[in-house]
Amino acid sequence: MNKTLSTELYISDFSLVNPLGSNLPEIHKNMLLGKRCGLTENTNLPNEGRLFVGAVATKLPDISNQAKHFNTRNNQLAKLALQSLEDEIKDLKLTILPEKIGVIVGTSTSGIYEGENAVKLQTDTGGFPVAYDYRMQEMFNLAEFIADELGVYGPTFTISTACSSSAKAFVTAKELILSGVIDAAIVGGVDSLCGMTVNGFSALNSTSSGLCQPSSLHRDGINLGEAAALCVLRKDKGTIKLLGCGESSDAHHMSAPHPEGEGAISAMQQAVNTAGIIPSDVDYINLHGTAT
Repeated sequence: MNKTLSTELYISDFSLVNPLGSNLPEIHKNMLLGKRCGLTENTNLPNEGRLFVGAVATKLPDISNQAKHFNTRNNQLAKLALQSLEDEIKDLKLTILPEKIGVIVGTSTSGIYEGENAVKLQTDTGGFPVAYDYRMQEMFNLAEFIADELGVYGPTFTISTACSSSAKAFVTAKELILSGVIDAAIVGGVDSLCGMTVNGFSALNSTSSGLCQPSSLHRDGINLGEAAALCVLRKDKGTIKLLGCGESSDAHHMSAPHPEGEGAISAMQQAVNTAGIIPSDVDYINLHGTAT
């Protein structure tokens, strides 16, 4: 299959915030030095047994000047990631109208952490915190916050499909750009630690009692964490090409994939086909290694 230039999109810049650092140089340095582990024993979130989590230790930006329902840890992580993209987004807005820039991001937590704290206070005192707003917990909250922060007005929504949320955001953004609905998008995902996630995976017997070991014969579960990863996806310029995407839904089981990997194979085959390559052209694969 020949590559079609009109279907090529570019990641012109991207940013990361995770337990190893708040920007690309810091994260890169800590990864190569190998002296800092992003996983620490959980002492703040409710759970049973010993558990290690990846918590962001960096001081997060103040967003108290924003609308009350935007004041969540999840949005603070997003704001920190956006700070590294300021120059690229300014350049984007010089050539593309705000209504032609979309925000398509993924999350599975949004402001649930704030909701948990509010429910605890309500249980203890009979009243919710003054600063609490139910809209903090809505999945749309993340995309709405980013669009409001950047002053863009294109299609804005959050995708919440668990571990695949951010990957599906790229598929949707690509479709919107290639169809002409928008010319560029802020794409990525943000998740923050909360008791629901920690206890939910613990209830599924999916968490490790120590540090996780992805792909190991001795793996015993995952370590949960929080992070933000955002990028600018556009069709006019960039250094990284987004050539192909794939997605599937085999509906095999509520929380487990098909034992023969039929859904994964279908999605990967779609990505290869739309990119116009063959499997032997692939030099690197980033595994979704949850160590379950």
